[in-house]
Amino acid sequence: HAIYIYGIGTSAAIVNDFQYRIMQLGYTAFCYTDVVSMKISTMNIRKGDVAVGISHSGRTIATIEALRLARENGAQTACITSYPGSQITREADYPIEIFCDEVQYPMEAISARIGHISVIDAITTALSAKHYESTLKRSQITHTLINTIRY
Repeated sequence: HAIYIYGIGTSAAIVNDFQYRIMQLGYTAFCYTDVVSMKISTMNIRKGDVAVGISHSGRTIATIEALRLARENGAQTACITSYPGSQITREADYPIEIFCDEVQYPMEAISARIGHISVIDAITTALSAKHYESTLKRSQITHTLINTIRY
């Protein structure tokens, strides 16, 4: 089974980070941050796969369409958004809705990014705890691999 993670714009960095963290835990994970690849990737989705869409506004059409296509191909779908009841939540079997107090920040989506990163931290921590022994072993291997990188 594979995990497909979708998002564009300000969500792209979070999508990339989520894919990296999931991959470190031993899951097959792909991230897509451009509209064409998002749609094309859904042709590879099979029953049992998972698709996650990340959209601060919950209105990003490309991410919503990717989730819809993923669901049509048999994937379980989830989303992370800052707007409860937004359009993306209707395409998600498991919507994760975050409250973000944008009034406290000078730029829109700053607190949303913090909230979304906190969610992916919680998900990866839960998955790590679920498979603690293999996660510990993979973490040790990761440190060894990183220590062998030469710049």
